[in-house]
Amino acid sequence: MVLASGLNTWGSFLTPSQTGGGPVMIWGMRRHVPYPEAMTSALAGFVATLLFLATAGPLALALGAGQSLREHGIAPAITVLGLFRVSLWTFIAVGMLMLILSVIVFPRHANRALQRVALAFSRRRPSLSARVETWAAGIDRTQRCLRAFLTGRGLMTLLVAVL
Repeated sequence: MVLASGLNTWGSFLTPSQTGGGPVMIWGMRRHVPYPEAMTSALAGFVATLLFLATAGPLALALGAGQSLREHGIAPAITVLGLFRVSLWTFIAVGMLMLILSVIVFPRHANRALQRVALAFSRRRPSLSARVETWAAGIDRTQRCLRAFLTGRGLMTLLVAVL
């Protein structure tokens, strides 16, 4: 996992907007953790980051972050504080939408949709049906991981990750 974390950092530095970090981390975990669990772990890290930013942002604003820039007249048209507020609400909106729609409200629907995609793929390429069955089993494991993530122990782990 330490190696996977280092690969995550390397992938983030190497790609624009740090887009390569997550996939490289999942690839690095493949020796010790199956892909569904690795993907759920990456999702948990993303959720923890969103929750941290959604918590730290309002706290920073409440403690006066950005006020001195406005008082000194720096960047009067577009302030750093204004940009920070827009990005904060964007993070909150994306995080809530992701959490509500995909995990809490529609877990069975999301699982069924992924199963249908896998089934359609196996119909188009019968030679890959064994691999598609493995994918379907992985989708089921991912669903179980997400449900475990929403238990008391999983939420406590998320709280520790945010802290």
